[in-house]
Amino acid sequence: MRINTTIAHRFLPLAVGRGFAARLLHFAVLRFYILRFPFLFALCLLPLALSAQPRFKAGIIAGLSASQINGDRSAGYNKLGLLAGLRGITRLKEREEVSIEFLYAQRGCQSTLLKDQFDPFRFSHTINYLEIPVQWHFKDWLVEYEDDKDNFYRINFNIGLSYARLIGYTSSGEGYGIGGALPVLNKSDISFLLGANFMASQHIGFTFRYVRSIGRMYDPRDFNPAPYQFGLNSHSLYLQTFYVFSKVSPLTSHPSLLAMDLNCDMGEGYGPWPMGDDPGLMQYITSANIACGFHAGDPVVMRNTVRLALKHHVAIGAHPGYPDLQGFGRRFLQMSPDEVYAMTLYQIGALQAIVQAEGGTLHHVKPHGALYNAAAKD
Repeated sequence: MRINTTIAHRFLPLAVGRGFAARLLHFAVLRFYILRFPFLFALCLLPLALSAQPRFKAGIIAGLSASQINGDRSAGYNKLGLLAGLRGITRLKEREEVSIEFLYAQRGCQSTLLKDQFDPFRFSHTINYLEIPVQWHFKDWLVEYEDDKDNFYRINFNIGLSYARLIGYTSSGEGYGIGGALPVLNKSDISFLLGANFMASQHIGFTFRYVRSIGRMYDPRDFNPAPYQFGLNSHSLYLQTFYVFSKVSPLTSHPSLLAMDLNCDMGEGYGPWPMGDDPGLMQYITSANIACGFHAGDPVVMRNTVRLALKHHVAIGAHPGYPDLQGFGRRFLQMSPDEVYAMTLYQIGALQAIVQAEGGTLHHVKPHGALYNAAAKD
């Protein structure tokens, strides 16, 4: 559908509120701009998407591509090119992310990897694209530090799709290769992506990616006569290095917007008697307060709960209380400050020893029941 956008802009305000006709006109204008300027539309949506997310990272990309084109009568990833761009990453879950890139990429084909000036049939074609890859990432191999804020995942696997827009080409050896098809290549290309990232540190990483066009970049059946006799399909290997500037976007730098901590009291069973469904709940929380044996829990329950928290990457906290198993630590006991200090230190030390023995780190302390209330008042 093509419309006169000047007329649309002039009469659009008049149409607002007039039911179906107004909605139809809005849709026509929106469709016109999406189809004609897809990159501009994606750029407009990006700030909205990023500002709505609680976790965002951004970085720069540089690298090399090795490409070949099926149908060029040569074999091998002989054409080397450059890659450069920006990447934005949004965290979905603890081990899942979605990324979007704005990438300048050189693809193409070449008769041989090393140019031979004495080859009479040599050719080299460089095709330049602007790409928008969108990928889903799954992370693994957690690297942990004493400060949980420094933790990061070493590797992640990614899969996705990419939209590419042809912006130009250069060619040598026009009489050979795909020179005849270059002026009439499809302007747009959709590709399938499959790859993996390796993080050398929190900020520096490397990407290996396979990129294959879903459709043809040139089809001789679309032309009569055809300037080139074979259909063309591109596939490439990308090797990138990237630098992530920050862990949290400046758009969400306010502490209340960084993350929501789902905290829960855990490990409050005793011997053979469980208290709550700890295994079922642990996968949905981000931090756990584990009872230390005075108001609930025992050494075995404490160890099993610590192991469960480490399995689900949940921050572990000590949950000390009054020595009151019968009252579940909810009754106030008259104790001196020194007695309260020694009692609390005893419980925290017990849990910390178990956490360290299991390879974890104690993250926080939260008093339980009556002890918590006494601390708030006195």
